[in-house]
Amino acid sequence: MELRWERKGLGRYTAYDDAGHQLAQIAHIVCPGGADVGWMVWLTLQQGELFDHYPNAGEAMAAAERALTPP
Repeated sequence: MELRWERKGLGRYTAYDDAGHQLAQIAHIVCPGGADVGWMVWLTLQQGELFDHYPNAGEAMAAAERALTPP
């Protein structure tokens, strides 16, 4: 599923479908000590389901789009 991504701040993006419904968010995770944990994906309509961390925003966006694409 092709999503429209909007930047919502430093290290945060929100995805919308063609009708304007929010479907996913991605965020860059950095530990308090400064260690880069990667990017996480949160699927809005699937009760906040979390899955793997990704090394960059592009891979996190692609993972969200794959997860939201019907088989």
